[in-house]
Amino acid sequence: MLRIGVALLSVHAHNVSMVRNAHTSLVVAVCLCMLLGSCGSKPNAPGVGGVTKAQAEELNQAAEVLDARTNQAQAAAGSH
Repeated sequence: MLRIGVALLSVHAHNVSMVRNAHTSLVVAVCLCMLLGSCGSKPNAPGVGGVTKAQAEELNQAAEVLDARTNQAQAAAGSH
């Protein structure tokens, strides 16, 4: 009878240990996911040159407008 009790206690202790290890692993995995998820730049964070992505797009659009005007002026000057 004592052997059965010791065996059951040993099995119970092993199961508790497995549950704790699984719980600890889950907590560590969730923490790592949260940390990795916070990596990277935010959409409005300044990038190269200290401008945001939106500002860079606006600057590119303005440059396209200026290029188009320059090309039109050169074409008009060349046709005369």
